[in-house]
Amino acid sequence: RSLCDWSSDLCSSDLREDLLNRMIRCVNIMLAQEVSYCRTFVDADQLVGELPINTALELREIFKDKIKLEFAIQPLEGLDNKEAEFNFINACKKADIIGGLPDRDKNPGEHLDKIFRLAKELDKPVDVHVGQNNIPRELEEQLVIQKVRQWSMYGKVNLVHAISLHKMPLSLIGHTTLTPLIYHKTRSACRKYWFTSITITITMYQT
Repeated sequence: RSLCDWSSDLCSSDLREDLLNRMIRCVNIMLAQEVSYCRTFVDADQLVGELPINTALELREIFKDKIKLEFAIQPLEGLDNKEAEFNFINACKKADIIGGLPDRDKNPGEHLDKIFRLAKELDKPVDVHVGQNNIPRELEEQLVIQKVRQWSMYGKVNLVHAISLHKMPLSLIGHTTLTPLIYHKTRSACRKYWFTSITITITMYQT
């Protein structure tokens, strides 16, 4: 879960101090379990502005000698809203990773174009939430593959969740999804990862 896990009702009234204290509690729980590295998402949209990333950067400074913290920006309200997109872009300039939620916008392809264009401009990696609804017809993994080709983002994109793969036929997974996700042949015949990591939670959904 995101360190900035709050509901829309709280976004307008929560103070920075309260948010920082909740983040600190989360980090202390991890430290008690001897965690030394954490990558998490913080929101940026028309509701919360840039408060989460600004507070997260304070958090990192506080714990800089105890744990490595990396922050990705979550476009929780999508990017169709101009104010949300504005705050998302500014937050990404401060963050380590650019996040994506293609199913939040009317046109998922355009959503990916926006985040990949920004990733190119800022020279930052991308973490995209795909297949998290366990609905195989979404085919979000394949859409990301197409956009990685289009934007030449080889080795700079992570897929988060991808649990909808569980509902796809094994033949489809083997030939059109996992194979291109794992390997890409370069001109020198070397193999190169398209995606640096894939988080797939399948066993929880087995029937």
